[in-house]
Amino acid sequence: MSETARMASTGNAAIIPRPGKRLDGVQICRGLAALAVVLYHINLQCSAFVPGTPDLSANPWPWTVHRLGFLGVDFFFVLSGFIIHHIHRRDLGLADRGRTFLLKRFFRIQPLLIVIVLLKQAYLTFGAHDPEDWKVVLSTALALPGDKMVGVVWSLTFEWMFYLFFLTCILSGGRWLWGLGSAWMVVVIAASSLDRTDWSPWLEVVLDPYVGQFFCGVLAAEGFRRWPDRPRMAKTGVGSLLLVMLLVGLIVDPFNLTPREWAGSLDKAFGRYFWGATFGLLVWWTAVNDAWFRSRYLAPLVLLGNASYSLYLFHNELLQGLIRVGHAVNLYRFASVVFWMWAFAFVLLGAGVVIHLVIERPILRWSRGLVAGRRGGDG
Repeated sequence: MSETARMASTGNAAIIPRPGKRLDGVQICRGLAALAVVLYHINLQCSAFVPGTPDLSANPWPWTVHRLGFLGVDFFFVLSGFIIHHIHRRDLGLADRGRTFLLKRFFRIQPLLIVIVLLKQAYLTFGAHDPEDWKVVLSTALALPGDKMVGVVWSLTFEWMFYLFFLTCILSGGRWLWGLGSAWMVVVIAASSLDRTDWSPWLEVVLDPYVGQFFCGVLAAEGFRRWPDRPRMAKTGVGSLLLVMLLVGLIVDPFNLTPREWAGSLDKAFGRYFWGATFGLLVWWTAVNDAWFRSRYLAPLVLLGNASYSLYLFHNELLQGLIRVGHAVNLYRFASVVFWMWAFAFVLLGAGVVIHLVIERPILRWSRGLVAGRRGGDG
């Protein structure tokens, strides 16, 4: 009897992962990762522009999330690899699915990105500032390597690189995913200690250890596909290993260094792969134990996960505006900076959810209908 037939005969067929199935636990993790990035940037911005911001290095443990919030981006990369493989694994080798895949990825990323680029350029043009050079505007709107007018867009460059790689695998076959992906990771490690001073932005992106985190997510999705019915193993062995790796990553150097301190070194590659493996285990463990997260009490966190892209894309620009308003009306004399740091966090979370509901979600619903229509017409 096959594994699928055995699971069906024992009443466990429902736990076989279905491509596209909503995993609430994964969405919650996505929302928490976005929150971590927001808190990290709040500390960076307040430290730079608001006198009285606490020194996190003097008393680090109460401020762990603020200090290490940049790891939310590492988690996003792992999660992206997981979701793409989980949803589109069956498309590998089916060239006619390539256009649908590309359209879905385009509408997921680009419309909201174009919105913030246009808003930022309008603000720079009409807000007593100089507008950004058109080359930077274009580089940001298309998420190309190079200078960006919206800082967080650098990560979307890596997202698109992985999407194009996966598109190549859809057009060519699944063996490319594992063969070329493995070779790519070896080259990245080999190049990690090289002097990157004269490298082009394109070459830096292609050989940056961040790309390995996408493949950690792919491995996690493959593990979830092969072993979706192992909650006991996930709750004990994998869960224990995950806890140990998280503790090691938080306590032991060089894992608690910032990306700037990692730049252009073997430490960077080792740190990226370490956190890629750790977050890969976290995503797999969360997916296997998804039943734990299906609760109405956790619905706000699921909504935060749904809004994570809106929150991530807009929060830094909105935060700079909040800080300027705070200075203009002397907010910081009425309460401690810590109070306003948390107040800003709540405002940014609310703004991210509103942007998701008002702008992002309607765009996604419209695009799904458009893609479905094109797919039906092609068929």
